[in-house]
Amino acid sequence: MPGETFTGFSKDAVQFLMDLRENNNRTWFEANKSRYLQEVLHQAQRFVLDLGGRLQKEYGDIHADPRTNGQGSIFRIYRDVRFSKDKSPYKTNLGIFFWHGSAERNQRPGFYFHLEGDHFALYNGVYEFTKAGLERYRQAVASPIIGPKLIQAIRVIQTAGPYVVGGHHYKRIPPGYEVPPDRSEYLCFNTIYTMLELPLLDVLFTAGLVDFCLEHYGRMYPLLQWLVEDLGI
Repeated sequence: MPGETFTGFSKDAVQFLMDLRENNNRTWFEANKSRYLQEVLHQAQRFVLDLGGRLQKEYGDIHADPRTNGQGSIFRIYRDVRFSKDKSPYKTNLGIFFWHGSAERNQRPGFYFHLEGDHFALYNGVYEFTKAGLERYRQAVASPIIGPKLIQAIRVIQTAGPYVVGGHHYKRIPPGYEVPPDRSEYLCFNTIYTMLELPLLDVLFTAGLVDFCLEHYGRMYPLLQWLVEDLGI
């Protein structure tokens, strides 16, 4: 892998994910594991290094780790089925996360890339707040100084493109908070992110995917900036 550059995901990487959706069992996966390793995982590692390097130059403290053991940027394909009704053993998507800061990956905000057999998506934000992080977030939304900065960041993002803001989870505003109407919805979030979901565009299969992601991540960056600089996570 050293010296190799990312040239795009292959059509077979996408086909593998589509086939896995129809054959989500260990027998099929083991028979097709070499396809996964070469067409999906190996390309993902090159993508992590190329895009990650560019993100680090642009935004500083971004982690881009090509390890495949679940501790790096590439999420493991194996599902944890211990507490799930769905016992399918494998994820049918490729997930890649570039996180900000040195704390545990799943507790950090960052940039996320998601590929399935029929679409791909770009995210920016935080996967899930811890209990303490959620309380800190709510206090920030309610703050007359920090809260309006979040609204401004979201407006900038939505003006820049067709980006969706997600994270709404609770039906009611938690007790003890009073905020203006333009901020009340965000008190019902248990996480916050922006997302762009796309069909399988031709750029996915070219080296130009790196620049494509950089452009959209840049437009969505004000949320990550708010999370790091204003919320302080």
